[in-house]
Amino acid sequence: MLWDNTTLPHKNVKEFIAAAKGANPPFKMGGTGSKREDHVLTVFLEKRTGAKFAYLPYRSGGEAATQLVGNHTQSNVNNPSENLEVWRAGQVRALCVFDKERIQYKTKVTDTQSWNDIPTCKDEGVDVQYLMLRAMFLPARWRPTRPRSTSICSRS
Repeated sequence: MLWDNTTLPHKNVKEFIAAAKGANPPFKMGGTGSKREDHVLTVFLEKRTGAKFAYLPYRSGGEAATQLVGNHTQSNVNNPSENLEVWRAGQVRALCVFDKERIQYKTKVTDTQSWNDIPTCKDEGVDVQYLMLRAMFLPARWRPTRPRSTSICSRS
């Protein structure tokens, strides 16, 4: 997701990108690690919008959230869970989701918004989609020690 600080004047992706394009020095974009997903998303945003960002890698999403809340960065590309508490506190704004569709969860997470209220970036005019892959790697000869029906990997 693309997030900014609620003290900044941008209320949506269009305003955010317009401000980023005109920024000198470039907006600081926080993320987790260098040359990984958050960095890649920032480069995708630059390529699709023409805006330039100074990407700042942090050790964790929590650190990236702290830097955004403290106005040391103008934005970050944290996962929803990494900014959840500062979003609930009204300190950050969720601008868009980097997915082909909105998050399906419709129960209010903040006083006024659910995850489903956050538009996709494409809906906001920025055609950037990214699906973070998650995987488990096990030794080649690994065998389950529990019956299949109670496996932690089974689907319900």
